[in-house]
Amino acid sequence: MVDSEQSVEARPAIPLRNERVSPWSLLLLALVILSQVAPQLGLHGALSRRLGLSSTSSAAARRVDVKDILQIDFEAKTAYANDYAARLGIKQPELFQKMLEHAIDDAEDQLRDYPSDLSVARRLMILRAELGRQPLMAVSADRHRRAVGPPLAAFDAASPDQAREANLWRALYTHRILPHPSDASALASEIKRQPTLGWYRYLALHQVWLRSGDFVRAGDAQDLACRGAIGSIVPLTGLYVVVLLVGLAGVTLLVSLGVRSFLIKSGEQGANLGLLNTLAVPLPEPVVPAQRRLGAGDLFNLFVVCMVLFALISRAIEYGATQFLFPQAFAALTSTARVNAVVDMVSASQLATTLVAAAILLWQARLRGWTILSEIGLNFRGAGKNVLAGVAGWGIALPMIYLGAALASHLFPNTPDPSNPAIDLTIKSSGLMARAALFVTICVLAPIFEETMFRGLFYQAARAKIGIWPAIVLTGIVFGLVHPVSIVGSIPLMLLGSVFAWLAETRKSLLPGMVAHGLQNLLSFLSMLFLS
Repeated sequence: MVDSEQSVEARPAIPLRNERVSPWSLLLLALVILSQVAPQLGLHGALSRRLGLSSTSSAAARRVDVKDILQIDFEAKTAYANDYAARLGIKQPELFQKMLEHAIDDAEDQLRDYPSDLSVARRLMILRAELGRQPLMAVSADRHRRAVGPPLAAFDAASPDQAREANLWRALYTHRILPHPSDASALASEIKRQPTLGWYRYLALHQVWLRSGDFVRAGDAQDLACRGAIGSIVPLTGLYVVVLLVGLAGVTLLVSLGVRSFLIKSGEQGANLGLLNTLAVPLPEPVVPAQRRLGAGDLFNLFVVCMVLFALISRAIEYGATQFLFPQAFAALTSTARVNAVVDMVSASQLATTLVAAAILLWQARLRGWTILSEIGLNFRGAGKNVLAGVAGWGIALPMIYLGAALASHLFPNTPDPSNPAIDLTIKSSGLMARAALFVTICVLAPIFEETMFRGLFYQAARAKIGIWPAIVLTGIVFGLVHPVSIVGSIPLMLLGSVFAWLAETRKSLLPGMVAHGLQNLLSFLSMLFLS
């Protein structure tokens, strides 16, 4: 009897539920949001400077946003895909020149704004040569913008790599015809070794062989350019057709949900509509609110702790490796190897923070009772229906995202919209391992971590304080703010985060949001992969 009493006394007491949100937690969350917004305010760190993704000295050295470069690439590749179709008699031949002129015009506009950007300078030189224009002439001025130097002026730097590349373009475009076949072969070898050209190397090789009089190799290079363009445009077009169909289905579901809600408010029960009921009818709470082990303060504090750890671990891995542990080795890497190294660091930081967050939640579950996992939606009840609800929720979110993006662009027409750094890494990385690491990070780990943090912890804390719909909206707003994009990019993310919170509330599980989140990230990942 004594032993049993002692064992009861020895059990740790379950901590009291904390409903109070600490001001210190609010302050820490504000600092986390500021750390994400800081790159858009010009507060760039050493990692960005080492990657060459941001300013190193003055505003003149700023880099054009990757989305603008993708626009140039899309237009150029579409032109060559049409050129290949014109040879088969499918398209009109004059479309090639018109579409290529659009790409050149966009590149010239970007080079006026960012005269030191090497990516745009390379594209402009190569595309102008393909269209029969003088590649190295100065960018033409108009009445709104000042004239800038020729694209080659972007290479005016002390870097030996830039000087060597500038000599390559001079050798290719200064002379109308390359004098010796051996010179042409040497120049072709140099172009093939350039890690930054990608698909454009075929166009540059076309110019090498064309100017040296080797029309057979010139034709082969042009064929490779056309096939490479088709290899990008065709799967991208197929992907967007799928997205369009899913979006149309999402519009239908959204309208049906509205009609169903109206009928219910009018007193009509309506028929059982299967998937519609799965999305619209809230499930019973997995844990009765009075029996919850985590209060609003507990949930919010856990959310802030995990987000702060995410910021600290990410920066510790990235800055620690590049500045303190391996600064010389990192600086000695080629640009491609450097980007792949950063991909590995980003993947490692995401994996580490996901595991740390899981450890914290498991520790709390052991301390307070395992029901807290169900309280935040970490359960697999009705997994099949929840996966289906996630796909349907993604379809509902798609039209809202595009409408939100259009509205944001209309409301803030002159506001730059920097792309997420993950997009830049996807485009600049190379090799199966780097791309696989990015896929796991973007499409698997990020949805699991972010849904657990935002819809599991933050939403449940806000719901306990301000109610369901205000919490759904607030969760979406905070979700949009913590991503390193401008207000133009934040508005679609806010709508996306709100849909994910609605899924978590309706299905009482984080699994639908994880599925929808993963599909949206997969769409962005595949789009960047096809274009790059």
